[in-house]
Amino acid sequence: MTNAVLPVEEMAEFALQKLLAAHEVARGLPRALAAQWPDCAPLELTLALSLAASGLESAFSNAADQRLARETWRVAALVAVDCHMMQRMGLPHGRAADLVDYWRHEDPFFLL
Repeated sequence: MTNAVLPVEEMAEFALQKLLAAHEVARGLPRALAAQWPDCAPLELTLALSLAASGLESAFSNAADQRLARETWRVAALVAVDCHMMQRMGLPHGRAADLVDYWRHEDPFFLL
């Protein structure tokens, strides 16, 4: 067995580093994750965001980090809702790049 990092763990680390580097707004993370990993399953973004939010909650205790953790949890939930809506609408929904297409045509919240 190797010690290879799973893509979702790499994605979560990427998200956490972006959040901590400049207290980036969590709203931009789904777009950044989808750009970096366009072929991953869309719900992998939700999992990566959830892991980053959990990491913030457990490792950092100041008010700004806790607020950022809550915002990241909210963003993770909204990405999951978008994934569900894509399925319900019969749109392609197998890749993160499909999420970006959905955002361009249906809901630009994560592109603003």
